[in-house]
Amino acid sequence: GKQPGPPPGAPPVPQKAAMVAKAPSPPAATTARAKHIYFDFDQTISRIHVFKQLAGWEPGVKPPHSQSERGQIHRLAMLNGSGQYQYSAGSGLVVECPPGTAGAGSWTSGALGGLERVKELHAFFSDLQASGVKLTVITK
Repeated sequence: GKQPGPPPGAPPVPQKAAMVAKAPSPPAATTARAKHIYFDFDQTISRIHVFKQLAGWEPGVKPPHSQSERGQIHRLAMLNGSGQYQYSAGSGLVVECPPGTAGAGSWTSGALGGLERVKELHAFFSDLQASGVKLTVITK
């Protein structure tokens, strides 16, 4: 049916185009630009908590586990050399895949969310760095 009009004596209803107002752009002198950005590693850059899984505090990585920096680097090398992996959004874990699985890569690429996300992260960080932003990754 037909929509009822405004009550008698009400001002006319503005047309849709007139209702959309463009927000003014800030003057160039007041536009802020980041000079230094800090990123958390676990569950921000990576999709999983790498430290906790390598330490055995969360499920996802079979023993041996390690809490030391040197031990975790060694364990990463072992995982990266032991097969093909993908990040599983359903389980929130890095899972081993049969050889030749499309999109599979190292355990580390799985921890970062997969090969496509690694490319996206690389482009993102490269663009920031090229624009003069200093990047710092914070981790345990």
